[in-house]
Amino acid sequence: MEIIGTLAGIKQEETKGQYQIREFLLDISSFNPRSGELFENMLVLSMFGEKCKMLDNFAQGDRVSVSFNLRGGKDKDTGKWKWVNVSPWKINACQEAKYAPPAQKTNLGPKTPPTYDRGSKASEPPSDKELLNEDLPF
Repeated sequence: MEIIGTLAGIKQEETKGQYQIREFLLDISSFNPRSGELFENMLVLSMFGEKCKMLDNFAQGDRVSVSFNLRGGKDKDTGKWKWVNVSPWKINACQEAKYAPPAQKTNLGPKTPPTYDRGSKASEPPSDKELLNEDLPF
């Protein structure tokens, strides 16, 4: 699977036990152009081992594509599906421009219904009498 987003932050590499881990924050927020609303959505993802070095080529604000695997697991006590693990395995730069926040919402005002030109017969809707006199093909 793959997701595109903006790097909102990159932590330094840490060692936990025998494992190297490096976390990064990926902004996958979406913007609704109709309402002007921004739906914030941030993911914290972790690279492990040699993959940590992949993040050295990127900086905060870069637009990236992250390839990842999804895994689910069961609770040991209940046997019910309880957790999902997102495991990124590759990160690439996108050809898109760096992230720019969306423009402020512009109020276009209420939409007005179309108006009919009352002076022209062609622009008026047909009357009920005209509809009843119409020859129908069936």
